[in-house]
Amino acid sequence: MKYSFDNVLVVGAHPDDIEIGCGATVSKWYANNIDITCIIMSCENDIRLKETLNAFEALNIPKSNIIIGGFTDGNIPHNKISVSLLDKYVNKRTLILTHNEKDSHQDHKNTCLSAMSAGRNSLNFLQWPTVPFKRVNLNESILPSMYVCVDGFIKNKIKSISCHKSQFNRFPKNWDKLVKKDAYIKGINSNCKYSESFYLKKYTI
Repeated sequence: MKYSFDNVLVVGAHPDDIEIGCGATVSKWYANNIDITCIIMSCENDIRLKETLNAFEALNIPKSNIIIGGFTDGNIPHNKISVSLLDKYVNKRTLILTHNEKDSHQDHKNTCLSAMSAGRNSLNFLQWPTVPFKRVNLNESILPSMYVCVDGFIKNKIKSISCHKSQFNRFPKNWDKLVKKDAYIKGINSNCKYSESFYLKKYTI
């Protein structure tokens, strides 16, 4: 398949956000020789950093493709500093992949807005839905409009999320089954066994 973008910038607020939001898609695209840069806006301690590096290794994304933004957990801004961090990795042929602006977490929302500001001239912009663990989200009534078939890569996603052991007390006990079920249901909508879905803000063919 010929993609309509040259590179992908994936922006997550915290460790585990990218893995939960689009881990299988990122793993698939990198396996298909897409140039991918992953930026994590905040990483609160060395434990989470180690978990993050292990998680991206599970996705087969090299350490050199991961950038830690240095913001404080709970205080990620949408301002000149956050936008400037992302600006240098964006051009018109970049596909930006991030949270959605209707997410109820302030860090997720501001990360998305920063990415939208940096990618204002980008031809491709996708947002992943809120995590499949129940959370208040203003987009819950809106169906995703783009799907990526991730048959063969869902196992990488689950393996990567399992690296974040320090967060297990915040996950449902059956989180792995929920992630797989979510991908399975989305697969039905896209004629695949497993899919990840996105809100389509802009995509140029």
